Amino acid sequence: MLSITIHKIIPRIFFKTGIGCLLFFGAILFLSCENFTWQQKITVGFIYNDINGELEDEKKAAIEFVEQNNNLRLKTFTFGQLGKTKEILNGIDVLWFHRVDTAHAPNIITEPQVLSSLKDFVQKGGNILLTQDAFPYIVDLGLETERPQIRYAEVKDGGYGRKIGLHAFREHPVFDGLFGGANIYNPYQDVMPSKRILR
Repeated sequence: MLSITIHKIIPRIFFKTGIGCLLFFGAILFLSCENFTWQQKITVGFIYNDINGELEDEKKAAIEFVEQNNNLRLKTFTFGQLGKTKEILNGIDVLWFHRVDTAHAPNIITEPQVLSSLKDFVQKGGNILLTQDAFPYIVDLGLETERPQIRYAEVKDGGYGRKIGLHAFREHPVFDGLFGGANIYNPYQDVMPSKRILR
């Protein structure tokens, strides 16, 4: 009688323990899968003009910055390549366009095929980072209607440092959490008005 009871109890205990373990490890696996997207690397697409066939030092530094960051993955391509196929944007989380100056802006960046691909990328949730003289491109992309004004500014330490920044006229979502603006330029020495400042 005792042996029958033990044989009946042990399988139940083992069965319940086994189910508990499966549920426990299943929950861990599920949570791991849920958080997997947070652990994946962010793919940065660095797009540039191939007008000279050689990258400027600033662009080389930008590429090096991405390559040295363990959380980022880099994919580089030209506007010419994008003009041929918009599939080149597949898998990109953030598209980065850095233009050193407006003097070297090839016509291809405003061609309908290129603009259509980039607009579609943004509408589907893609992110675009436009730095330095690439910033006015937001108008070509239809993201803003007012073209940024370029003014020349003297950056001189008058006792409060040399910080120069951007500030919204009223409110703009790009400055959320930044008290309406942000300092983006803080040179070590005074700069005369030959420096172009986007406003």
